[in-house]
Amino acid sequence: YYSFFNYYYVCYPMVRNKFKIYKMMERRRMYMAKTINKIVTKINTIYTWGGLIFLVILTIACVLQVFTRKVLGASMNGTEECARYCFLWMVFLGSSVCVGEGSHASVELLHDALKGKAKDWHQLFVYIVMAIFAIVFIVQGFNIVSMTLKQLSPTLHIPMALIYLTIPVSGIGMILNIINNGIILVQKIRGKEEE
Repeated sequence: YYSFFNYYYVCYPMVRNKFKIYKMMERRRMYMAKTINKIVTKINTIYTWGGLIFLVILTIACVLQVFTRKVLGASMNGTEECARYCFLWMVFLGSSVCVGEGSHASVELLHDALKGKAKDWHQLFVYIVMAIFAIVFIVQGFNIVSMTLKQLSPTLHIPMALIYLTIPVSGIGMILNIINNGIILVQKIRGKEEE
């Protein structure tokens, strides 16, 4: 009688409350993951459109340069520099989006050889290394921006800080995508462990 009483009136409510707390924490965790995913998706959309705009400007600058050089006989000033800077912004914004979609260049020899949980843990390790790289990217990018605040580009006289700002901006996008992908991967690993 005592053991039943002890379990039913003392232990069972504690177990039930722990289960409720666990469920509540799990719901909050899922809500936070969905919110982060929505934010990162919007940022990736902005980066994609930004990259597209820079691609259009780059194309127009290249066409103008070729047209003025071949047809008019004199190259238009600033088009080469404009194309180069647009190319930089396009590539760096695109690299951030590629990290989010997992379409960046990678060597997958080891990853393809692994199976099951080892593959997921390897991917988590890769995300950690990528996050360290992105943090270095952000910190050193802001250092470069602060060093070039007063420097102007030779032809267009654009502040070079605006050109170098692409480094920390893409680093921020990368770290956000890595965090988002890491959360999704951890949820996947947890789901496998619970089964």
